[in-house]
Amino acid sequence: MARNEVGAAHDAEIKAGKQSAVSWAKRVPMALAALVVTASQTAAQEAADAARGAKLAGSVCATCHAIHAGEMRSPDPVAPAFSDVAQWPGMTDRALRVWLQTSHPTMPNFMLKPRDRDDLAAYILSLRKGGSAL
Repeated sequence: MARNEVGAAHDAEIKAGKQSAVSWAKRVPMALAALVVTASQTAAQEAADAARGAKLAGSVCATCHAIHAGEMRSPDPVAPAFSDVAQWPGMTDRALRVWLQTSHPTMPNFMLKPRDRDDLAAYILSLRKGGSAL
């Protein structure tokens, strides 16, 4: 049955007051399956890229921050080293993304695109001790 025919049959059932629990029982699992597939595809497409974040850090952040694993001193003494940021208690991916989109008095007001922010956060968190820094 084509989509338009299914929709027409559904509309006719509703108008006739014959919408049954069985028809809903068939539709709900299909709708949930479609939602799960769509969400999984979206998450895979939007996965943060730590390697891309490392390149962005090199071009945007390295003027002030120590951006590589093992670097302890930033060019600007007030700017924390990224490896230190990764170790801060409570520093999660979410906390770091919020931190990156919030202006700081000692930082230039960079406007990062959401993808860039996510990639940069993934890179910084990859610098955690015991992590797999690039």
